[in-house]
Amino acid sequence: RMGRTEKAGQIYFGLGLAAEHSKDSTSAVTAFEQAYRFLPKNEDVRNQLAKAYVENGTPLKAVILLQGLDEISMENLGHYIVLGRALVESGHSEQAIPIFEKLVNLSPEFDGYSPKLWLGDAYENAGDKIKAETQYMDLIKRIECIGQSAMTKPNWSDILMASNQLIKLGKQEFVAVRDGYLAQSQQLGFKFEFK
Repeated sequence: RMGRTEKAGQIYFGLGLAAEHSKDSTSAVTAFEQAYRFLPKNEDVRNQLAKAYVENGTPLKAVILLQGLDEISMENLGHYIVLGRALVESGHSEQAIPIFEKLVNLSPEFDGYSPKLWLGDAYENAGDKIKAETQYMDLIKRIECIGQSAMTKPNWSDILMASNQLIKLGKQEFVAVRDGYLAQSQQLGFKFEFK
């Protein structure tokens, strides 16, 4: 049977998830902070709070919250994803690179998210354009190997984002790649916007 403290924490956690779903990052932070107050040892609550900090534009709070985690393993990949993203967002891309390199080695793609995309972003933000390009191109090749029939919306999103990043890095030949995938994804009913 759930005690009052745990129940209150679960209620706030649910409110945080609802706020996150409706893209209200301020309310998500408030709710997850309350959930964390009641459930400070719950890793899911801690991770969601850190993720909300990143989405709300306060990535350093996420870095502080996630410091001191155990070594990266398949059981705590989510924590390291958020930590790496928080480090990149807070201007500490060099510290995010080893995290994303370990994530790529453990599991190149999982839960529809691609550590290769984030590793490319970290390299790019750290000023290493060549390594960034390599990660983005490798991601595109890897996803293309899946085959269009098996591609999920997150796969389409990753390939479009990687193509877009390559274009920003001056690789204009990827305009046709991006536009081709964008047209195909729209035929499947997926909607994406790129600037």
